[in-house]
Amino acid sequence: MQILIVCAIVSLLVNAWTEDISIAWIEPSAILFAVSACTLVAAGNDYQKEKQFIELNAVAEDKKKVRSYKHFKLNIL
Repeated sequence: MQILIVCAIVSLLVNAWTEDISIAWIEPSAILFAVSACTLVAAGNDYQKEKQFIELNAVAEDKKKVRSYKHFKLNIL
């Protein structure tokens, strides 16, 4: 991702130098938009996975608590 950001900045500088500035921003902005979209999707997926992990970890902790109790019979005369 960082390489793409650097490429977008370099592309902006090169295009601004060699072409008209009114159209030089289009390609670098498309690259930055793609990087932003990918980053947001990855962050959303990571957040969702972390949320699921916390829920599963809570269920596992509850099962450990239930298993730690010992069951025994009480004989009453």
